[in-house]
Amino acid sequence: MTSVKLHVKEILHDIREGLGDVPIMEKYQITPGQYMSVLEQLRDIEIARQRHALMTKTASHDLPHLRALPRCYIFRDVTVFDAKSPGKEGKVNDVTESGIQVTGIMAEIGEVRTFTVVSDHAGGRTKATFDAVCRWIKTEDDFGEYVAGYEITKISNDSLLRLKRLIQELTLCD
Repeated sequence: MTSVKLHVKEILHDIREGLGDVPIMEKYQITPGQYMSVLEQLRDIEIARQRHALMTKTASHDLPHLRALPRCYIFRDVTVFDAKSPGKEGKVNDVTESGIQVTGIMAEIGEVRTFTVVSDHAGGRTKATFDAVCRWIKTEDDFGEYVAGYEITKISNDSLLRLKRLIQELTLCD
């Protein structure tokens, strides 16, 4: 596992660049178990970093001028369904407790959508439903897909807990 530790930064870079799990394991010649261990280490490091950053921000008394939550990038495929377009699905690019960036679902700024985020992962299945308003759009990303950013405006306590679980288990945050 020593050689895996030497490549953690590179693995993190590859994850953020969208390289899939199998190509990463092949590139670094690691087993699925070793890869899961790396992902768990990255998650634990990120959780500790977030806690420290939150304590530092709180101590500064300058919270109104700082982004309240770190941006969290999904390192596994997470699907989002739009209640307005049954059968249409998108992909979550990043997520926080207050917002989500989605690829593949067209919207207009100010439009309210009801999304259901679904992820099947090692910890089980996570499903969270909420209302969100489109705050920005980008007609095409590098792959020619539609991208939009949404502010979560209405979410039940149960769905919020599920969303937090998804963020904790499946993301790496700024």
